[in-house]
Amino acid sequence: MAERGEELSTEDPDRLSLWNAVASLGEEDFELFVRFYRYGESLREIANAMDMKLSTVKTRLSRGRQKLKHILSEAEETL
Repeated sequence: MAERGEELSTEDPDRLSLWNAVASLGEEDFELFVRFYRYGESLREIANAMDMKLSTVKTRLSRGRQKLKHILSEAEETL
């Protein structure tokens, strides 16, 4: 995942903060988010590549978005 830091370091600070929040969800969820949102892989492609059920991928992305909303709203409150 060293590539991840190098690739993200060239982005604007807001995007970097967002991806740092995504990384805080854990390695597996980070991979799900990167595959889906950064590389545009389909849910089915992700499920096959990560050896998960399609429903599991959908659920983890949904729960991850909820967690991110909470993390980012807390961060915003501290500013």
